[in-house]
Amino acid sequence: LIVVMEVADGMIEGITRRYLEVGTYHLQIAVPAGLPSEQMTAIQGALEGQDFVRHVILERQGLGLLYTAAGRAAVTVRAVPPGLYAEDDGFRRYFALESGRFALEQSDSVLLGREVAQKLAAGVGDRVKLLSLLDTPRAIPVISAFTVRGIFSSGYQELDKLWVYIPLAASERIASARGSSQFIGVKLDDPFEHLEAKIARIQRLLPARFEVFSWYQLEKANYKSFQTTKALLLFIMALIVVVAAVNISSALVMVIIEKTQEIGVLKCMGAGPADISLSFLVTGLVTGLAGALFG
Repeated sequence: LIVVMEVADGMIEGITRRYLEVGTYHLQIAVPAGLPSEQMTAIQGALEGQDFVRHVILERQGLGLLYTAAGRAAVTVRAVPPGLYAEDDGFRRYFALESGRFALEQSDSVLLGREVAQKLAAGVGDRVKLLSLLDTPRAIPVISAFTVRGIFSSGYQELDKLWVYIPLAASERIASARGSSQFIGVKLDDPFEHLEAKIARIQRLLPARFEVFSWYQLEKANYKSFQTTKALLLFIMALIVVVAAVNISSALVMVIIEKTQEIGVLKCMGAGPADISLSFLVTGLVTGLAGALFG
């Protein structure tokens, strides 16, 4: 049971860390629309000055239709700074480049998830087009052309079917402030220890209109699913332990019944009840240990 608990906790933490490092970040700070760039720079500087903050990343997300002559795919467009891959070691650890490189310095660059690339039959150097809508009274469609600079894998097929990366500067021309979500992603030194206290400290640095969301709030459904899986796994292992204990107990009862004459001889020779009981307990212990080791 102890081994199962350790393995389950390690598995949950590993999956959670991958989601946090490449997806939701440790914290997300919702940015109001129309915020001046000077105020944004000041907020980023104040956050980076905290001793428990590792990285501060400004990101904008929106929806679009990516297409080529071979096919089309509805995608989540993630506009990030060009230096994200080089500066964020946590992101780099879980973000696998299968071909090309993380090159978003040019405004027409795009990185495709593996499943998106397969669906569009697109490779490094190919041109793809992105259809998006500007959030105006008439919902103006915008078509932008991009060059594929790399193919990546996040480690999860469902995410590779959705995500594409473009430069942060390019997002301003393909999505309006109301038609996309803009936020500040914050990476902490430890996303699991003293999270509430760190959120409180960050909240004091922000204006009143800003709201901070923790990774647990953003990934609550997934985390609850992991906890349910862990509870079921522990329940199954507990049943196995109970069955094994009953089997050993019944085997010891049969041994005692078969050894009735030997027990009588031992008593005649002066062996006490405690000594005789100890011999059978040692037999059960050896049986249990042997079963655990071979199992």
